[in-house]
Amino acid sequence: MISRLILKRFRSIPYMESRIGMIQEEQPLPTTHDNLNTAVDPIELNTEKYADWIERIAALKLPKRFIILDGFLLYWDQHCVENYDLKFFVRESYEVLKERRRIRQTYHTADRANRHMLRILFFVSPDGMTWKDPPGYWDQIIWPAYLLAHRHMFKEGAVETAALDRDSWAGKDVVLLEPSKGDPGEKTISQFLETTLKAICDHLQNSPPSSQPA
Repeated sequence: MISRLILKRFRSIPYMESRIGMIQEEQPLPTTHDNLNTAVDPIELNTEKYADWIERIAALKLPKRFIILDGFLLYWDQHCVENYDLKFFVRESYEVLKERRRIRQTYHTADRANRHMLRILFFVSPDGMTWKDPPGYWDQIIWPAYLLAHRHMFKEGAVETAALDRDSWAGKDVVLLEPSKGDPGEKTISQFLETTLKAICDHLQNSPPSSQPA
């Protein structure tokens, strides 16, 4: 049963591929469910520190829009990965990721066809639209799926400790964002933002307009 549930987490990949196609064709995107995600202890940054970046971005020829694809299992499918213009991977520890999952709690059930089964298995709400994780779901389902979905990105499949495998279709060209142990959250976010802004600006500066993201 557990292995079947892990595999089920990857069945939404065709759905994700179709949404990437919608983005490329500049179609309207489906409704988001960000209202379910509550910010806990948000970090305030001093925007004055990024004045130079703001000037650099203002001088670039920008695309019509930016699409930020944020998720837990973004590097499982090669077809999806090959459609990403820029790739970032935030590597965190088992403990941190588990705690973030615990805090988030409520999830949207995108799989309409299987909501009845989800209601039986996963503490789903009466309307079948959201669920909360049952006991053991992280350790038995989510964490094994996470390791399975990312082992091909890293040397020897060591997701938690190894360097990116630059010869892998999933690991090449990825910008690895990893917090330094003991650093406060503000310093980590600031470093991540600097690295991300540089990668985005370099990409826009070096890409012809026709190849820039839509």
